[in-house]
Amino acid sequence: MSPLQFQSTALCISDWLAYLRTLELETRHLSIEITEGLLLNANDDVKDKLLQFRDAGVEVAIDDFGVGYSAYHICGDSILTASRLISLLSEI
Repeated sequence: MSPLQFQSTALCISDWLAYLRTLELETRHLSIEITEGLLLNANDDVKDKLLQFRDAGVEVAIDDFGVGYSAYHICGDSILTASRLISLLSEI
């Protein structure tokens, strides 16, 4: 999912999750992929959307680490999982 898609006011997570239920897809089998840039510029709306995905059981994967331009160095020296990053966002 691109940062523009994720930041769009048209993205309503509850509608998205309801649609998945109509398809009888279990959210624990799903993953969305975001870039670290989205996390670096995460406003409250982005944080809320990420937490909604987490709470629904959807995995959030982070793309672009180590490929071309990467802002991974801003995250520090430790390896962080997507769920840990989302957890950190919820503490902000």
